[in-house]
Amino acid sequence: MSRRFPIWLKQLRSHPHKRRRSRGFTLIELLVALLVGSIITLLLLGLVVRLTETNARDAAYSQVQQDMQAAIDFINEDLREAVFVYNGQCLQGTGVPGDANFTQVCPGIVNYIPAAMNSGERRSVLAFWRTEPLPVGIDDLCRANVAGIADGSADLLLQNVCISGSTYTLVVYAIDTSNDATWRGKARIYRYALPQFADNATTVTETPGYARPKEGEFLQWPFTRDDNTGNVVDARRGAPSNPAQVLVDYVDDGVNPPAPATAITPNCDEFGANSLSPGGALPSFYACVRGGGIGSPTGQNQDVLVTLVGSPAGLPGFPGRGSDLRPLSPLQSRTLVRGILQKR
Repeated sequence: MSRRFPIWLKQLRSHPHKRRRSRGFTLIELLVALLVGSIITLLLLGLVVRLTETNARDAAYSQVQQDMQAAIDFINEDLREAVFVYNGQCLQGTGVPGDANFTQVCPGIVNYIPAAMNSGERRSVLAFWRTEPLPVGIDDLCRANVAGIADGSADLLLQNVCISGSTYTLVVYAIDTSNDATWRGKARIYRYALPQFADNATTVTETPGYARPKEGEFLQWPFTRDDNTGNVVDARRGAPSNPAQVLVDYVDDGVNPPAPATAITPNCDEFGANSLSPGGALPSFYACVRGGGIGSPTGQNQDVLVTLVGSPAGLPGFPGRGSDLRPLSPLQSRTLVRGILQKR
């Protein structure tokens, strides 16, 4: 009896190449497939990395611009409480007042605040006096001495402070372009404040270096005429020692100005002579001040334009502070100061 094979087995025996195909891929085929898959994977990974870097850079640009907007808004709010703003001329000073020319010169704010605010690579840009409410401790002291204030038997300084119901604080903003290891940006903005009293004061002991300006004599601060002798004297008590605080980092240093289409050159022609603050201002942070100098018209509000430019240089994914990375678009804020210029 003859052995019978299934039909499919006969067909497989009659076609040996079909048996070879059923054995799978050859080594060369696997290597080629692996190589092609690797190339495609690397291309996709490269695309993902580039997209991630682009998103990170865009986010950094947006964050820096938001920080610059927050900083210029803060300065604008500060200026809203100002009663007098110095222009470029009297920020630097024209001389020390004498008995005969008391109202014709200004000694310069930068000469009577800590030297660190205007030395090396830090320069003061904007200075003004703003009103502040009395500290809680001083206000309590006023309430406790109502009778003495009414009959004039209380301390003279306490009387003046309590009757006015507020105090003046000198505020100065400066730009620092130094290579400070603490900060990674090209430049940063410092804010210096000289209040009459410390926030936690409970006695009328003035801050070292402070002198309360008289109405109409802001330009001549810290000098005033002695009420008894008529002589011009420096009214400060000691030298200022309170430190400045950083308001914002990642400000441009002005070395590489924005593209011509958006460039803003420090120019205050609209505001009159000597209004640029400071002289030789950097295009990354400067102010234009209408009034605030010798010969300024009286009885009008001051107008202040502040310009600020940021740069992401120094952030992760960006070149360092010494690079030529192009800065962001300039931001500007214009404020009408509520105080009347040199009111009497």
